[in-house]
Amino acid sequence: MFVLDNLWLFLSAFTINLRVGVIALLIGLLGGFVAALLRFRSVGPTTRLTEFFIGLLRAFPVYVLMFVAINLLASSGAFDTLGTQYAAEAAVIIAQSAFTISACSDASLSFLQYNAVGKHRQAWLVVPNLLQIYVVCVMSSSVGAAIGLQEVATFTLNLAETLPSLNERILLVFMVILFCAVMMGLTRLGVEYAKHRITKV
Repeated sequence: MFVLDNLWLFLSAFTINLRVGVIALLIGLLGGFVAALLRFRSVGPTTRLTEFFIGLLRAFPVYVLMFVAINLLASSGAFDTLGTQYAAEAAVIIAQSAFTISACSDASLSFLQYNAVGKHRQAWLVVPNLLQIYVVCVMSSSVGAAIGLQEVATFTLNLAETLPSLNERILLVFMVILFCAVMMGLTRLGVEYAKHRITKV
């Protein structure tokens, strides 16, 4: 069966989505925690400037930012240095970092606020929240197909073009959607379980 024959290639493509999500989340954790500290500890202009910066990042559409990033990388010669694949991956990571920094900043701010008043169980809900942010990054990294990133969406589209019948193409797309739905469902269960354990311990 064509799906089983290409299963390893599919999973290899999926590792790109996973890697993009990890790097974007790490950038978000670093930048977001620093921003959260400024929002939590500072007063006056510094707080307002940080809030404005986070609000600006929230407003950035990932898809548009990805094309801005890929054009900047192309003009800087990054394609020659990194290669087309890694340059495309970098563009997606840059685009997603706007989301992860703002989301991680909000999550970290809640952690700091709860921790400051002694609500430690609620503070550690930051862990499942960060997991949700990571899953969003993994799934949304498929926008990289628009700039040629060889991840799951690109792999699926390329494989579908090689299939001789419409039924096989529909089956392929259905199975990929099912895979993503199962991954999302398992993640949701994991997040809910983590929240239950944290709040009940």
